[in-house]
Amino acid sequence: MPSPKDLKYEQDDNYLFGEIKMCLDRRRQKNLAVVVESKSDEKFYKKFFNRNTSFFSSSGWEMALRLVEMAKKQALEFVIAIIDADFKPFLDWSLPDQVFLTNAHDAEMMQLQSPSCWENLLAEYADDEKLAKFCGDGANLLNVLQEKLWPLSYLRYLNEQNGWGLKFKSIKNSKLGLLSFKDFFKEQDLSFSLPKLLRAVENKSKKPRFFKQNPEIEEEIATTTAANELEKWTNGHEFLELFSFALRRCIANSGSGKKIAAEDLERNLRISYRAEDFRTTALYQAITAWEDEFIGETFLLRG
Repeated sequence: MPSPKDLKYEQDDNYLFGEIKMCLDRRRQKNLAVVVESKSDEKFYKKFFNRNTSFFSSSGWEMALRLVEMAKKQALEFVIAIIDADFKPFLDWSLPDQVFLTNAHDAEMMQLQSPSCWENLLAEYADDEKLAKFCGDGANLLNVLQEKLWPLSYLRYLNEQNGWGLKFKSIKNSKLGLLSFKDFFKEQDLSFSLPKLLRAVENKSKKPRFFKQNPEIEEEIATTTAANELEKWTNGHEFLELFSFALRRCIANSGSGKKIAAEDLERNLRISYRAEDFRTTALYQAITAWEDEFIGETFLLRG
């Protein structure tokens, strides 16, 4: 007998799949259904597709995959999913047909690879003198913040690899609650404490003394060098949270206000990202290749 959790998934899957089928059935012309992980992803991706495309927000990537599999079983060709890569490329994960991954860790980090988007954020919020004193310039800041997040990124990877069940976020009243960066970063200079990070993760996970009982984890994190292509390792929400944290004192301009929320940064980033930026991505190339080879229809705006 399915567990209550499995039944909840089944009900959610069936309801959303019914919506997808209704959408595809009621259109006379061919229509593409794109399943994404969240409403913010829907807002981001929809501007790159034509009006014969409908978006459906699932509750995470696992549900998105289940919906694509349901579509395949009923021979619905015009259903795809776009999901965050996360650590899948590093964990020997097999990519199913009709499922497409971001070429950075997630949609936010993919957007941050656009120099114009990143420069727009810096121009709006950062103080040039403080920025120069802190790390030199904006391009360097992008890398510096990713490097400062490396211990957290690597811990996330180890957690996925080993199935420890550690928690790095919570959902309360439909709001995402990340780790509190003030618990392990200092506002003045973004200096970092690994023991304080581990304590914060223990508290979020409700796993007291987890790292005391497994001291080799702290040692591995402390001695592992940051990887190449950090955009494939760094969680975009956490990057924007750290950027928001840096803007409180470290690099903020005088007109930016006391606190710039990460949600506002994400919104500005999404608005700044252009179709020309998207067309440079491996994700765009993968979807266009699928359209050309398997369905012979064009839904992406190709410019």
